[in-house]
Amino acid sequence: GVFILVFAISQWSGQLFSSPVIAAIASPLLSYLAICLAFTALLFIPTPVWLLTVATCIPFVATFVAMGRWMDGRLGRSYWAWHAGCLAVCLLLPTTPLLLALATEPTIPANAARVLMEHADRWAGVQGEPQNLVMPVPDSSIDDQRQFSFQELRRQLTTIAGPIGGYHVSQVTDYLQHEATETRRSLHLKEEPSPEAIQQAANPYRNALELLVNIVKRMRLSPQLRVQNDADQLEIWLLQELQAPETRNWIGDANYRAAVQLLSDATARNDARRRAVALSWSRQQVKLDQGAIKGDLGILFGGYLLRAGQTSEFNIMTWQQRVCLKRQASRVAWEFWQLLERKTAPTPEDLQRLTTFFADRPQHISADEWPPARQWFGEWERQGLNPAHSVDSPGQQP
Repeated sequence: GVFILVFAISQWSGQLFSSPVIAAIASPLLSYLAICLAFTALLFIPTPVWLLTVATCIPFVATFVAMGRWMDGRLGRSYWAWHAGCLAVCLLLPTTPLLLALATEPTIPANAARVLMEHADRWAGVQGEPQNLVMPVPDSSIDDQRQFSFQELRRQLTTIAGPIGGYHVSQVTDYLQHEATETRRSLHLKEEPSPEAIQQAANPYRNALELLVNIVKRMRLSPQLRVQNDADQLEIWLLQELQAPETRNWIGDANYRAAVQLLSDATARNDARRRAVALSWSRQQVKLDQGAIKGDLGILFGGYLLRAGQTSEFNIMTWQQRVCLKRQASRVAWEFWQLLERKTAPTPEDLQRLTTFFADRPQHISADEWPPARQWFGEWERQGLNPAHSVDSPGQQP
């Protein structure tokens, strides 16, 4: 294919330059430029091979049609207009996929983008980047390894300023939920223990819930949408724990009040979601403008892979993908924003529409967490606001 392209450009340059010497000098340069343009189109637009083949045939058509005029020396306006038209078609044809993406991929209105940008600018740099919690690895010589883990996690929460989030945080929260669940199971198996024995045995449960409440508070500061949805799942679990009549007695009034305050603060929860949507959108737009490549976390929308960001044939970020990613990110951000403004649970139609923006659900995300925003304004939030969970009415059920 390269040799055919070189031959075609050489033939064409012979008709464009009247001097054989200039044509001999220009031909290799033009051939090299054409090869560079062809590979650029193939890799970065990307242009199908068949479309490049059609573009390669245009120089042959141009020289064949103009051969008679060139041999007769009739190099008038129509002659140069013909070659200029063929050159324009030859250059535009490989860009057809990119032009189609620009013409057909929908985006959001300018006023919607302005709303998102205004909020993103207002929140940019307020809390900083989320930091990771590291799961402690106790030494085998430590007797109470569980207590050591609790103390180490408290130390990390004290040391790290600002929001937390990331892969390791889910490991920590999974560990704390496991410890709380196992402790609850063991307490239920005890036969009429004394109040002192219950308080002693409930220490791991109390420590785990206290840490989880503090972790969720810090997760709500994160600018990533994925972290906000993880925080939703933890709040749902905490709500289920608080509904048990014995929980307040096990964790104490102070921890119970802190958990109830967290679950009942709908304003802070929704502000965190708005901040995450706006910042996830603006950060991805900036990253794509800077030339993010495949595999770069900057192409993710708040931690989620959009359908347009799936791996291409050459495993690089193409210009067509960049256009589609920017516009899909804008549309899904505006969908999230409208849900937050509406303040009602997403309908099945909303969820179906959101699903179309994202790549297939990752295996580590359960169906009740997909698509993002499935849990927003659900029944669990109304239960969290129910007076039955106030600090003045322990043990009541909603």
